[in-house]
Amino acid sequence: MVPKSVSTMGDVAARAEVAKSTVSKVLSGKAGAMPISEETRQRVLRAVADLHYVPNRLAGGLKGGRSNVISLVSPWATPELADAAEAAAEERGYAITLSYPKDSVLESEERAIMAALERRTDGILWCPCKPSHDYSDLAARIRQTNTPVVLLENTTPGLPDADRVDVDFDTSMEKAFVHLIDGGYQRIHYISHHADSSAHQERASLFRECLARHAMPGSVLFEDTSNQPSEHVDALLSGVDGPVALLCESDWFAVDVLRGAESRGLSVPDQVGVITMVDLKVGNRFWVGELVTPRLSAIRRLFAAEASTAIKALHARIEGARGGTGKILKVPTELIVRDSSRRSSVGQ
Repeated sequence: MVPKSVSTMGDVAARAEVAKSTVSKVLSGKAGAMPISEETRQRVLRAVADLHYVPNRLAGGLKGGRSNVISLVSPWATPELADAAEAAAEERGYAITLSYPKDSVLESEERAIMAALERRTDGILWCPCKPSHDYSDLAARIRQTNTPVVLLENTTPGLPDADRVDVDFDTSMEKAFVHLIDGGYQRIHYISHHADSSAHQERASLFRECLARHAMPGSVLFEDTSNQPSEHVDALLSGVDGPVALLCESDWFAVDVLRGAESRGLSVPDQVGVITMVDLKVGNRFWVGELVTPRLSAIRRLFAAEASTAIKALHARIEGARGGTGKILKVPTELIVRDSSRRSSVGQ
C-alpha cells in the first residue's frame, strides 16, 4: 500500500531500525570509515521500496518548497515541441529539463522520471514510452512525492488524476478522406507503429470509423519499427492495381513510401497518394513535407499548441488544482494539401 503522506529519511530509518545516518550512507553509496553490512543495506533498501521513499537531492536548497523547474520526459526528441514547451514554461517562471529515454528503453525512462522526482521538480510532462507496460511502481513513487504530472498523448494506469494532452485528428482525418475520395483514390490504408500505444490505437480506431463511414476499402498496418515501413508496405506497393492512398503515422514512413513507390516505377500522386500525420518543422524554418519531392501532403500536428496546452495544465496543477479525474485536453490539427495527394488526372 502506498503511504498517504510523503515518506522521510526518518521513516525509512525507523522501518529499517537503523540510524538516519546509516540510511544516508546506503543511499549515497558512501560507507565512510564504518562499513555497512550487506544485511543492513538490504534492510534499508527494503524499507525504501516499501515506503516508496524518494531521496531529495536538493534538500535545503529550495525556497518555499518550490524548485521552479519542470521536466519533460518523452521518447521522441521533437525540437518544435521542446522549444515551445521551454518558451511556455519560461513565461510562467519555470526552467525546464529535457529527457529523451534512449531507444524508448523502460529503464532509461524510469531513471529520467526518478531523477526528476529526486530533484524535486515542480511538475512533469511525460509521454510514456510503452503504455501497455505496468508503470504501477513508478506511478506510486510519483504519487508519493505529490508531484503533478501531465501526460502527453499516451495514458498510463496509476495516475487517474493526471491530465492528458491529446492530438485531435477527428476533423482533419475526415477532411483527408474527402480530399482523397474526391481525388479518385480507390483504397486508403493507414500505416502506424507502436501497436501498444494508446494514442496510436485511438487513431487507428478513428481511421476505421472513416473507412466505414465512407464505405472505402482499406486497412490498418502496424509496423514493428518507428523508422521505416517493412514487408507489409512492400507487399502493398507491389500489389497496386488502382489509385491507392496511404496515411502515414510519421514523416519517415511517408518518405520511405515515396522511395518505395519510385523504386517500383509507381507515380505519386497518380497511382499512390501519400499523406503524413506529422509534418515536423526543421530548424524552425522548414516543414519536412516541403523538403521532399513530391512535396508531402500532411495532417499537420501543431506542436507549439500542444506544448502550450500542456504547460498551462501543469502550471494549474502545481498551483493547487490537484485531485479529481484527469481531463483530456484536445489540440487540433490541420490538413495541408501538397503534391503527394493532388492527382492531376482529376483536375485538382
